[in-house]
Order: sequence, then C-alpha cells, then structure tokens
Amino acid sequence: MKKGLIWLVVVMVVATMTLIGIGCKTTAVETTAAETTAAETTAAETTAAETTAAGESELAGKKRIVYVTPCFNFSPDWNVAHKWFMDKCQENGYIGTVVGPNEINTEIMIEDMEIAIADKVDAIANCPLVPDQFKATYEKAKAAKIPVVDVAIDSGFDAAISFVGTNYDEVGKMAADKIYEKVGKGANILVVYTGPESANQENELNAFIKYADEKYPGAFKIVDKVFDKSQIELAAELGKASLTAHPEINVVWCIEGAAPQGISTAVQELNLVGKVNILGIDMQPKTVEDMAAGIIWASFEQNFPGWGGTPVDLLTDYWAGKEVPRVVDSGVTFWSNDKLDEYYATHK
Repeated sequence: MKKGLIWLVVVMVVATMTLIGIGCKTTAVETTAAETTAAETTAAETTAAETTAAGESELAGKKRIVYVTPCFNFSPDWNVAHKWFMDKCQENGYIGTVVGPNEINTEIMIEDMEIAIADKVDAIANCPLVPDQFKATYEKAKAAKIPVVDVAIDSGFDAAISFVGTNYDEVGKMAADKIYEKVGKGANILVVYTGPESANQENELNAFIKYADEKYPGAFKIVDKVFDKSQIELAAELGKASLTAHPEINVVWCIEGAAPQGISTAVQELNLVGKVNILGIDMQPKTVEDMAAGIIWASFEQNFPGWGGTPVDLLTDYWAGKEVPRVVDSGVTFWSNDKLDEYYATHK
C-alpha cells in the first residue's frame, strides 16, 4: 500500500466524511457510497491509488490541495474551516485533504507539510504556528514550486503567495477598548492563551499592551499570564489557581478559543460569576451558552469560514494567472452577552 497522504476524494456532489484517528495524528478520509461502503472506509484502505479504474480516470488531472491544520478535530471553529475548505475544493473540482495533530504540535504539522511536498501536491494551505520552525519546509515548497497560503498566521516567507487571517494587532487594540468600556480604570487582568509559541497570540498581546499604555495609561495591570496549550481542562486548572492566588483579578482575557470555557468553569467553582469579567475569542457553542447564562461577558468571533474557503479561492486565481493579494484580512466581530439576540438572528 502506498504510504503518504490519504487524499480526500472530492469528485461527487454528495459525499460522506469519515474521521479516522491514528494515535496523535488524525487524517480525514472522504469517499462516496458509490466507491465504498462505510464499513470498508478506513485510513488503511482508502487512498487515491486504490480507487476503481473509473475513479482513477475521473481523478486524473485534478489539482490536489492539502490543508495543514493545528487543530484537527478538537476545535469546533477549526472544524468549520475544514468544512469550508472541503466544500470549496468540491466546488472547484479539486482533490483536497485536511491533516494535522489533535493537540498543538508543530512537529506533526511540519511532517505533514513534508509529506505533501514529497507527494508533489499542487498547493498547501498551512497555519505556521511558529514561523521560524517552518522556514526550512517552506523553502522546500518553494524549490518544488508548490504555492502555500498561510492561514491565521503570516509566515512572511517567499513560498507563501498570500496570508488569510485575523488582524491580531487590531484585535489587541479592540480588546483594550472593550475592557476599558466595561471596567474603566482599575482593570486587573489575567491573560490566558496557548503559549509563547503561538506567534499570533503573542502579537495580539503585545499590541494590546502598547496600545493600552498609550491610550489608557495606568488603567490596566496584567496581573498574571497562564498558558493553556489550547486545552479547556488546563485553562480551568490554571485559571482557578491564578484567580485563587490573585483575588484582585477582575478581568480574564482569553486570547485562544478553548480558554473561555475553561475559565467559565473556574469562576463558577470559585463563586466569582459577576465579579470577574471574561472576554473570550471565538463563538464556540459552549462559549455562547455561557454568555447567555451571564458567566462570560463577551467574545470576539473570527471568520473561520473564510479561513477555510478563501485559500482555495486565492489558489484558483493564482492558477488562472490573476493577481493575488499578499494579505487578506478575514475580519473579526465583537459580541457582548447583551447582544446575543442579534448574534442568534445572524447565525441561524
């Protein structure tokens, strides 16, 4: 059996996605009822090389794109991006696949990129969590003439034809404004995020600090920072410890999407609901539920559909010889818990 990427065959109008877990790494496999039964669909059995002769003929000449994600199947938001990517691939007649770790692990992501390059794919969309770690792999992609679209984090490398994602500097500034509107002077802040290895989150925090120092001098104090590795349980554990050690904290700013749910658990266990203002990011279902319950004050919503679909659009234009923008700001929206009626109305 051929080793390497297991390609998601996007050749039918109606398809079924089966998620196969292989240790820490997880690969998505898409097939159709016409090609195989559900019982026959496994990571070991379904590859482009093993389709029927008719399937091989149908796949011939189709462009292949691999999407390397930092959160394969533990983030509802990234799952939205994956779906939009697959739908766009199907719409354009491309063969797509989504690969990546089930925990934050740049080594696995780099390995997935290396496999894609070795398999001579036509393009890669990738989230370079720590750009410097990906530098050598991007050079290999450039040498192989494989275009890369950065998602969420801008690598700045020549191999990347474009970057699609949130303007994190602006989110940092928005966070400062919203916290000041809510608390005013005397905001004692706990910051929760994945860790220093997440360049986008570090940039957002640095932008917040610089902007707040200039616009609201002396109004804020960052009391503590904890790194949750994008894990809800760890956010709850570390958040509870920090809130216990620093009872003056009245704002918890969560810079990554799993943190709001963990911090919500912590403030409930410590009977601090209504005393600590939680500002989150990403409108995951449990985050919205806790906003409705008055536990979480507000959250930013990133454009995950754009993170999934826009790279495919950009590559389509690139292959058509059209000019591709180097940076695409996918946008962000602020939602407070008193505006949820509007949120529900626009997210049916």
